Amino acid sequence: WVLEAPQGHKLHVHFEKVALAEDDDRLLIKNGDNIDAAVLFDSYEVEYLPIEGLLSTSRHLFIELTTDSAGTSTGAALRYQAFTTGHCYEPFVRYGNLTSSDNSWALGALVEFGCDPGYTMEQGSVTIECINPNNPQWNDTEPACRAVCSGEMTDSAGVVLSPNWPEAYDKGQDCIWGIHVEEDKRIMLDIRVLNIGKNDLLTFYDGDDLTAKVLGQYKGSKSHFKLYTSSADVTIQFQSDPATEVYGYGNGFVIHFFEVTRNDTCPELPEITNGWKSSSHPDLVQGTVVTYQC
Repeated sequence: WVLEAPQGHKLHVHFEKVALAEDDDRLLIKNGDNIDAAVLFDSYEVEYLPIEGLLSTSRHLFIELTTDSAGTSTGAALRYQAFTTGHCYEPFVRYGNLTSSDNSWALGALVEFGCDPGYTMEQGSVTIECINPNNPQWNDTEPACRAVCSGEMTDSAGVVLSPNWPEAYDKGQDCIWGIHVEEDKRIMLDIRVLNIGKNDLLTFYDGDDLTAKVLGQYKGSKSHFKLYTSSADVTIQFQSDPATEVYGYGNGFVIHFFEVTRNDTCPELPEITNGWKSSSHPDLVQGTVVTYQC
């Protein structure tokens, strides 16, 4: 492939995903419009992808992918954009959002990033600035928002995603999430997507550790359903089969959770004339004793 930007522009390439057969496939990116141009990136020579991507020095990039004839692999997905000389390139974060002080990305522009619910920010920085008048560039890399394995959440509402969602999760994972809300509340779990392997296991524990009562345990696929805890804590464990690889988008789970009012309280009792009442607990939960006196 030859990428060509308009006159007076340069190119930025971001690596969305690169999964090549080791030592058999090769990805080359060259700083020009032909096969003899200087090499910017060679998958044979690097151990890790540059998270900041690649910048051209002219308006062209030459991309060459060579694959072995003996097998198949996922391949490569690259995102590219042209940007005006004297400006920084337009930043991007997948599964997140950004706000900027200058949408022309000129010198001095500040950009702040955030992740969508259920995603965790990794690498890079929350805030970046376009610097260097002679050769404008961002002072740090764009962050990545990822659905990670395990976590602790104390918000009144949120999302738990299978690792790598919406891409497939890895085999042999053992992930644990803890959700904790206000002590006088309980948790509603709204399982909107459940599509895991028949040998994978998603378990909900009605408490703050794996010794609590099992609220539900699932494998395979199940349509939209809800669960309610009896207390202010729930533990979610996901275990994927170490022997089975899962492929494709949309394999995993999406769980929304909400803090809700407990349903184990009795209705308020009336006051009495010429007397008073006292309670053994501020909330009328099961086991509370109310005493009337004259």
